[in-house]
Amino acid sequence: MLVDLESSVNAAKSRFANEDPSSRCQLIAADLTQSVPASADVYMLKHVLHGRQDGDAITIL
Repeated sequence: MLVDLESSVNAAKSRFANEDPSSRCQLIAADLTQSVPASADVYMLKHVLHGRQDGDAITIL
């Protein structure tokens, strides 16, 4: 499951248009400060917290 901002998800969909990764992962547009899908067993954050205000970083974590 890839959860990212809508612009990043759209870029990923364009990148994988010919490969159709839907059988292996879901591409979900979301704002991590608002909500996160609760169905994952593990959440890996990469390049997410840097540059964020402390309050937003705490909310995401």
